[in-house]
This record gives sequence, C-alpha cells and structure tokens, in this order.
Amino acid sequence: MIIHLILDDKFGQYTIKQFTEVNSSNNKFVIVGNETIISNIPLQWAKHIILLKENEFKTYVFSNIEKIKAIVFHGLNEEYKWNIIIELEGKVHLHWMFWGTDGYMLPHLRKKLLKPVTCKIRQKLSKTSILIHYVHNSGSLLFNIFAWLYKLKTNNEYFLKKLENAIRLVDSISSVVPQDYEGLCRKLNIKAPLIPFSYGSVKTLIRSNNEVNDNIKQLGNNILIGNSASIENNHLDAIIEIRQFEIGSRKIVVPLNYGESIPGYKNYIIEKGNEILGTNNFSPLINFLPLKMYNELLQNCSHTIMNHNKQQAMGNIITLLYYGTKLFMNKVNPSFQYLKDEGFIVFEMKEISQKHLDTKLSKKEMQHNRDLIHKLYNDDIVQEKTEQLYQYLMKC
Repeated sequence: MIIHLILDDKFGQYTIKQFTEVNSSNNKFVIVGNETIISNIPLQWAKHIILLKENEFKTYVFSNIEKIKAIVFHGLNEEYKWNIIIELEGKVHLHWMFWGTDGYMLPHLRKKLLKPVTCKIRQKLSKTSILIHYVHNSGSLLFNIFAWLYKLKTNNEYFLKKLENAIRLVDSISSVVPQDYEGLCRKLNIKAPLIPFSYGSVKTLIRSNNEVNDNIKQLGNNILIGNSASIENNHLDAIIEIRQFEIGSRKIVVPLNYGESIPGYKNYIIEKGNEILGTNNFSPLINFLPLKMYNELLQNCSHTIMNHNKQQAMGNIITLLYYGTKLFMNKVNPSFQYLKDEGFIVFEMKEISQKHLDTKLSKKEMQHNRDLIHKLYNDDIVQEKTEQLYQYLMKC
C-alpha cells in the first residue's frame, strides 16, 4: 500500500480524489495531529481519511511496514515529517511532494527572495535577531557554519539543518514546476528522480463546470497584486512600481486574507497601500471569500502582478491565465521560466509600462493561453500523471 500524509485542505481533497480514482484500496490517506474532525474536505473524500496522533502514526507504520510500498509526504513544512524521514530512511520508499513553501525554508533557496523595500520591512517587523535573519537568507555558506556551531554548542541539529538532511534522504520528488526541482538539485546536489504530478485539473481549480468553457469573457479593468499576505509577495515594491503610472479609477486588488508569514505585515501593507495609492484605488482583500466569489473577483482583473522571486500561487496563476489576465512576473521566478518554456504569453516585471497597463491581452492571446491550460491541465493529463506516479511507487 501507499500512505499519503496529507493536510485538511484543498490539496488533501485533490490527492484523495485523484489517487482513489486510480486505486481506492492501495492508497491510504492520513492526517497526523490532534484533529478529531475534518473541516475542509467534503465527506465523500473525508471518509477515506485516517486521523492519527504522531506517536500513533509511527505505530501504524511499523505495524504495517511489510505492506507499505511508499510513504508520500504532501509538503514538508511540519518537523515531525522530517523525523519520520530520518527514522524510516532505507526501510520504505519516501516520496516528497515539493510544494514550495517547504523547500524554500532552506537558506540555500531563500537568498534574494525579498526585494529591497520588502527586505527592510522584514527587518523592521521581525522579532528574530539580525544574525538569524542573515543566517536564514544569505545562502548556504553562512548557514552551514552557523548550523555546525549550533550543533557543537547544543549537541542538537539546527531545525533547518534537520529539514535539509531529510530532503537529502527522500527517494523521489514531485514539484509544482520542474524548474523548482532543477534549482533544488543545483543547490543541494539532489540525486532523487523527478516524477511529474499535478494537483487538480482545470475543472477542479475553477470548480464550476459551467465556467470551464470556450467562451472568452471580457475582463474588468482592475489590477491584481499577489495572492496572499506572505512577505514573499513583495507587495510594497510592486505598489511603489505601480504608483508611477496613471491608473485612473482602477482598483489595485491585493489579497491579504490568508498566509501572513510575519505578524503585523498585513496591517503594514494596508496602511502603506492606502497611503501610497489612496483609499479610492487601493483595495485590500482581508476577508475569506467562497471560491466562486473569489473567481469572480479575479475576472474583474485584466492585469496581474505576481512579484515573487520563487514559485508560488500556481493555482491562482493557472486560473488567471485561463480567464485571460495579462500577467507580469519576475524573470528569476521558476514559475515564469516554466510558463515561458511552455509557450504562454506572459511578461517580465521590468516590462510594466503605461502602454501595457492601458491595453489588455487580445482575444487571440487570451485564447492561446487558455488552449495551453487545457493542454497541460485537462482531466486526462492530470489523471495520467497520477496513474504513472502510483505505478512508479507500487514498483518500489
């Protein structure tokens, strides 16, 4: 059997749906923690979930070790997963779904994720020391020295070193975009093979079947910045960039309703956004919206600025490109490289201009991007990847 360590979220739902359609008996889905109920996964999928505490999970694994072909870690943000990998290395095949937030915790990958203005905000709001800030954001050399000294003094591994050790021990990897995997291999000299996988198809990402059709709708005139309240959105750098252009009465929509990575960051962006753009233009999204309402909000945005220097928000990006937004991203972002390699019409941040902001994608350009979304993320392709990953893991 294959054990999937999932979370109570939409990705957990996609995982259960896709793998049970391949084989409902050989895939087991486990949520580890103190939860006693499933809140975010519908009952038709939640009925497949086993709820276990951390010590119970270890007992479950070792009592079934002869039957287990592989354990799939859907994200590696939680420290207990690192301990499990280190403990089970060599005993069972370990597969990591590299989400982005997990691997990008490593200093090897964090260097230069924040742009200049955002970097100053980080230093202002963070309660960590300047030393720790530089250790976490200055690449591998300083981090390795610090981790060595930490272990020498405490006789324990520094927590991010433990994550690095765990990543080096996994047997295979799936990443959101292949460029993430390539960057990981360069920085950590990873040898584990890449096995393609996608969470969700066009239909599951947009959710409503009547929205997934061939009709190109006219988008609104608003401009979307970012996808969450995480600091890696580099919001203020983007807002300052936009300030130099004439935007008239257009709304600058900034989702800040989840994912705050540093306490106080969301309120700081709201304060500065209102100050720089004015309350008539700056429109922060601070309350949760049902998916249908959120997608309607996205359809009111003809232009999107994703100012990340790392892979993030691919679900939003796929949805936005499907709707026909004109998308601006940083060239160093692996997602930008992926989209360009696949042939999407997307633009670099440095290309933002008054002319670009005044013109939407043509209907032909919108259709081109939509056709690529259908080609890469249709139900058959997504399920084929799931089948291939399942077969690979069952042979381990």
